Amino acid sequence: MAGLPFEILAVNMAEDEATIRDFLTTIRLDFPILLDREGAALKRSNVFAFLTSYVVDRDGLLRSGVFGAIDWQDAAVLKALTALARGPAGVAGR
Repeated sequence: MAGLPFEILAVNMAEDEATIRDFLTTIRLDFPILLDREGAALKRSNVFAFLTSYVVDRDGLLRSGVFGAIDWQDAAVLKALTALARGPAGVAGR
């Protein structure tokens, strides 16, 4: 998805910062992990299950939600995300 207007953000509310830093020594991530210690973002989003993933478009509209694990490298998932990132008529950065 390189070159497309696409970003990944993780939100963690279960672990403290030290635990997250320890985790990051075992796996390399190239996106930010935001801390939501009070669960404010989850409450606003009505999230009731962990692991929850959302796909939000450039206008801030919720396009998809997944409860549980998902293979983000699956060809069908990548095709759908690429189409969403390209916007209407498949044009990047509309």
